[in-house]
Amino acid sequence: MLGCLVAVYFPGLRPLRGLAIGSLIASAACSAPTPADHQLGAAMSASKGTATSSAPSPDVEPGYDVHEWGLVRADQGDKVRIGAVAPPIPPEVLTMSKPVLYFHADAPLTLERVSIVAPGGSVVETWPLADQGPDEHSMGWSNVSIDPKSACPSSPLPRKGDLPCSKLRAGDECESLGLATVRTVDSSCVRVGGKTETFLFYRVDTSSLTPPLRFASQKGGGVLVTNDGNEPVPGLLFRIETVETETRTLTVRPPPPHGALLVGRDFSAAKVDPSAEANDLPPGAPRPRIVTGPARADIRSTMRGIGLADTEIDSFMKAWDETLFGSPTKGGFRPVKAGTTFLYFLPEPTLERAAKVTFEPPPRSFRRAFAVWTHLSPSGEAR
Repeated sequence: MLGCLVAVYFPGLRPLRGLAIGSLIASAACSAPTPADHQLGAAMSASKGTATSSAPSPDVEPGYDVHEWGLVRADQGDKVRIGAVAPPIPPEVLTMSKPVLYFHADAPLTLERVSIVAPGGSVVETWPLADQGPDEHSMGWSNVSIDPKSACPSSPLPRKGDLPCSKLRAGDECESLGLATVRTVDSSCVRVGGKTETFLFYRVDTSSLTPPLRFASQKGGGVLVTNDGNEPVPGLLFRIETVETETRTLTVRPPPPHGALLVGRDFSAAKVDPSAEANDLPPGAPRPRIVTGPARADIRSTMRGIGLADTEIDSFMKAWDETLFGSPTKGGFRPVKAGTTFLYFLPEPTLERAAKVTFEPPPRSFRRAFAVWTHLSPSGEAR
């Protein structure tokens, strides 16, 4: 399953009347990341963490940028789903969920068309509702108004009996119901089809995406990670291990294209993530899950390096934190997936082959941050 969230910025665009998506093997014991690893996000892009737009000069037409994020959970080689909202626990592994587009513009303008094409698949859900494209693989929105200055009261989200939920297959969770969690305060207001939102959302099913990394457990707890792809994986690779009430994490640099890396499980030096601590809990309240290691902070650094704004990263973490690191129950915290999982972000060309988004007129920049979440079965294979 594939999901994405996109933010768009519009400086320098003319307002329009309408709207328009060799083998290198390196074996090394995995340990807590080095300071250089922690600084990767800043080195990748020190200035991309916050979405800003400056007022255009009188002789410069307004323009915009687009940002997108999502998560992939699916068995390798299986159909991948691209969406935007975390499904009920337990989720399917390696399915990309929560595809959302955020727009950031310098001045108000209207896009002729925003189109979603799913090669080898279909668009199964959109919000606000999009129109059918020229074939079953595509949908899109026309006459999309983007306004960075006006108030943006969000329209009510659909209910289970409303479109697009009412047309989904039996048992297919409607992600549109939970889109309130992905709203941000600094993205431009989007108006289309009589609805007002801070984003555009889509979800696709596709069989054309094969995630580039392969995982195989080794003796001693190590995991051999092989990059079968042709592009480098952006940012860092995250190992997340859940046992009972504790989640331990570590981060390493991913293997290069057609290379491999042995990732160990040295979690002993990992410090407790302070964001997981809770104080002044009422009597009987579930205790917070113990999370150690740098994964939360390094996920943020990687997404910043890709080019997303801090508020968009906040939305990603809000939507996926419990799924990745554990969730509360009456008896305390339990994991969504006990055992070992890995998280990394897709190279943009790989994602483009699964879900293509185009804009008319085109944006100044389009940043796409899609994470792949892989669970290892007891046999040590990726599931």
